[in-house]
Amino acid sequence: ERMVHTQGGSSLTCNMIGQSIFYLNGPSGAVTANFTNVPTTDGYAYNIVLLLIQGATAFIPTPTQVNSSTTGVTFSWANNTTPTGAANRPQSFVFSVFRVVTTWRIIGAAQSY
Repeated sequence: ERMVHTQGGSSLTCNMIGQSIFYLNGPSGAVTANFTNVPTTDGYAYNIVLLLIQGATAFIPTPTQVNSSTTGVTFSWANNTTPTGAANRPQSFVFSVFRVVTTWRIIGAAQSY
């Protein structure tokens, strides 16, 4: 599957047309993810992977927007436990995005390497 690479920054637009894996090398602040072009058909789920190559200060992503809107978006981490960033290490963040009755539910999980 195609992967999109971004260097630095803290705002990440994850365009779902043709890919669902996004790589951010050296985030410079708390990462805000906007998942764009996500199909809006109810009853579907999508998995999105963010791979962050952390620097000396580690940050975790927060998906706050779907299709550039915060309306109807609910987000939580698996087991209601917010992960911590791991400095100078790669981390993967997997987000399951569910479309149910015109609202979005996002559940995130993290893994350090």
